[in-house]
Amino acid sequence: MASAASSTPSSGYIPPVTGDDITDSLALKGGMKIYFDIKSGLDTRWKPVGDYVFEALIDYNDRRGYAFDWHMSPPANATGSRAVDAEDMREAHKVSLFYPDNESATLIGYTSIVRVSDYHYNRLKAGQGADFQLDGPDSLQVLKKPVRPTPETIHLDGVETLTINIDNAPVQVRTLRCKTDVGWSYWILDNPRFPILIQGDGPFQWKASMLSYTGIKKGGGTSGSGNKKARDEANKVIDQLNKSGKAISHLILFDFDSDRLRPLSKEILVEISNYLRQKPDLHLRVEGHTCNIGSKNYNLDLSQRRAESVKRFLVEHCGIDSGRLVPIGYGFSKPMASNGTEAGRQKNRRVVFSKIK
Repeated sequence: MASAASSTPSSGYIPPVTGDDITDSLALKGGMKIYFDIKSGLDTRWKPVGDYVFEALIDYNDRRGYAFDWHMSPPANATGSRAVDAEDMREAHKVSLFYPDNESATLIGYTSIVRVSDYHYNRLKAGQGADFQLDGPDSLQVLKKPVRPTPETIHLDGVETLTINIDNAPVQVRTLRCKTDVGWSYWILDNPRFPILIQGDGPFQWKASMLSYTGIKKGGGTSGSGNKKARDEANKVIDQLNKSGKAISHLILFDFDSDRLRPLSKEILVEISNYLRQKPDLHLRVEGHTCNIGSKNYNLDLSQRRAESVKRFLVEHCGIDSGRLVPIGYGFSKPMASNGTEAGRQKNRRVVFSKIK
């Protein structure tokens, strides 16, 4: 389903700003900034937020997928980080438009407006329809009824040229103009390596006002920045263990409906294993927790398999003694937040490490 070009890391080329068509030269690169002007923004309950600027600072874009730190200007006034794994960058049918304040998350099964999946781009480019869902609203779970229709499919509606700014210079780029089954339109950059959702009109309006490559060296980027994210998460876990004997991670993630660890999760565990080797007398309970999607018994089994997967990686790949780790799955019996919202369900899907006295 994915094209060869879109499944490899972006080239180091940073496009010159000229009057020529540079659509094919644009690249999603670590260190670049993307600014989206949001009009009539909404939260996940469809409550109006107002107009603001959404800024995405790209952390990395490589074989692991891509990640970015984000910030919303007032009145939204929120900040966080988001990652999309390589498998979702290729195959996801869903796009995330909603960002809870202070989040640090990888939404399994989703991409974002920064870059939609190869699945979406390739099918739309070929003139074929595609499944298309969004991560909202939470009103369906909270209010038990839809507030307004949301899309299920998307199709190509034409090709259109849009003007955006590259490092403050206006340029024209080619886009695929697409329409959903509920009438919302989206404009996707016609570039398989960087199919950014430049513009959209539902459920709120936005447009990418500027792509900034300033400060990125040609052929450069932020190589190894993914390791920094792993180190930061591992350090957070270690700090919590030292302070309270219990640590929670929302970034140790697994493939959808599976106990297979994601690439970033493995990097985090490698960093944690370095700490465990320095503390040979430390024994840990490895807890798996899920949200409430699915039956009680199914989630108990899934959470147990995920906890065992964490232990297995630490033992088989990191050399930690098996007797120091006790895996246990709790399913959705110990939620941290309401399972009535996607943000709450995301918090409930977690791995917890607890010291065994």
